[in-house]
Amino acid sequence: MWSFIGLVSAIDSYFVVRFRERLPDLEENPVGRYLLELQNGHIGILLRAKAAGTIAVLNVLAALYIYRHRWAALIAGSIACFQMALLLYMTMSLPACSSPAGSVSQFLSECAVVAGAVDKIDSAPTTFVKPHERD
Repeated sequence: MWSFIGLVSAIDSYFVVRFRERLPDLEENPVGRYLLELQNGHIGILLRAKAAGTIAVLNVLAALYIYRHRWAALIAGSIACFQMALLLYMTMSLPACSSPAGSVSQFLSECAVVAGAVDKIDSAPTTFVKPHERD
C-alpha cells in the first residue's frame, strides 16, 4: 500500500508536467490553484509541495507502522483507497483520456522526458523541449 500511494503521487506529478500549459484550467484543488497563481502558472512550487506532502505522509506511515502496526494498516488502507479513487478520476477525466500515451513504450519515454525536465521546472511553461526535438 505504501508503494501504491507513492506511485499514484508520481503519476499525479507526471500529469502536472504533461498538462502544465492547461493546468490553471484543469487544477481543481484550491490549494493547487493558489500555488499556481503564486508563480503565474509555473509548476515548480506546486510540484515541490506535492512531493513534500507525499514524503511527509509516507514517513508518517512508516513511523506509524513501527509503533502502531494495526493503525498504520488501517490508515494506509484508507489513503490507498483515496489514491485509487484519485487515480481513476485523473485517468478518466483528464485530457490524457482524449489523447492517451498510445503505448507503454511511449508512456515510458514521456516519463523519461519528464524526469529530464526536473531541472527546467522553474522556467516558463512554454519553453519545455523534448530531448528528441532539440537541434
